[in-house]
Amino acid sequence: MNGLRWLRIRCNLSTSELADQLGVTRQAVCSWESGKKAIPEKRKNQMAAFFGIDRTYFDEIDEEKRNELIQKAMYFYQKDGKEIYLYRPNKTPKSHDETVTYFQKDREKSLDEEYLLAKKRKQQIIQEIEEKKEDKIKQNDEIKLQKTVTRLKNKYGKNIILKAMSLEEGATMKERNMQVGGHKGWNMIQ
Repeated sequence: MNGLRWLRIRCNLSTSELADQLGVTRQAVCSWESGKKAIPEKRKNQMAAFFGIDRTYFDEIDEEKRNELIQKAMYFYQKDGKEIYLYRPNKTPKSHDETVTYFQKDREKSLDEEYLLAKKRKQQIIQEIEEKKEDKIKQNDEIKLQKTVTRLKNKYGKNIILKAMSLEEGATMKERNMQVGGHKGWNMIQ
């Protein structure tokens, strides 16, 4: 597994944010993470200072090295309203809150990615609820219509329903027969 990519995600940084921090392009970071290009020694040293870990963690890492990183303490930073976590303490904390140490669980996505996925899932749930609500309204309308027809049949008998149907504009004799279930009803009206 690529150590740089795993660290970047664990520290809650996007490829663009890491690239800005290092003074390189996002494409350069992507090519290092994909293994298409080797990370220059200068950049490894720069990242080691930034993240606060040994430079050997930026190449391919095995399960043992990954577990070592999981066990290490991380420090919370807030940069431009965004939370990031590094393996080095803040050298010039402005308050006690900036020196808090975290032990984070292993994750495959950054906090921002998890937030966006949660937001997308929320929208899907809202849409599902709206669709179910619409279906329920349609079902309730059909049930109300059936109850109304049954109530009218019970109150006025079948003849009134048949007469109302015969007055319906545009309905042919065949359509009317189908609506009442046969021709016997029409004989009662005619």
